[in-house]
Amino acid sequence: MRRRKRRILIGVGVLVVLGVLCLLTPYTRRHYTCLRCRLNKTVETYWGIERVTETPNECSQWYLAAHPGHEHDWKKSSCTFEWRAFTRRWSCGSGHPVFHVIPEVQKMYLSTCTGEQVEAWFALLESKDRQDHQKAYDLAYEPYWRWSGGSKQRAAGGAGAPSGVAAGVEPVTDEFAAEMKDVPYEDEK
Repeated sequence: MRRRKRRILIGVGVLVVLGVLCLLTPYTRRHYTCLRCRLNKTVETYWGIERVTETPNECSQWYLAAHPGHEHDWKKSSCTFEWRAFTRRWSCGSGHPVFHVIPEVQKMYLSTCTGEQVEAWFALLESKDRQDHQKAYDLAYEPYWRWSGGSKQRAAGGAGAPSGVAAGVEPVTDEFAAEMKDVPYEDEK
């Protein structure tokens, strides 16, 4: 009988220690995309162990078929999620300029380009100058606007736009961080 109580106490102790470790061990989730093929990658880290999930899309499938064996050039998304004990945190910023081009639009544009045009477009996205980024957006979205029957002015929120918000390209935003704690509101106490 005494051994059984000891085993139960040891089992409960192990569960308590594991529970505390789970609460104190940070969890992070980060998103990436390949600049060239737009394959999406999610990296989740828990207990220092990374779990990588790759999610294909229409653009990545097309690019991998057209350019087999290319080396992925991973670009970090603007947002990171962290969880530590009782605190959750989302950190977001502008991210890499490629995130402002929808993968389907990138596929549509790149499928009509020559090799030199493709490299020039990627160079515009890799530039430090925001005007170069805007040139890359304009180049990518121009065939889309023609195909969809829309206009650049309408997509940019100009005359004829349904609202003042841009329909095609999101503006680059400054970095911000939001933190939320698992503490009840004053009304809930």
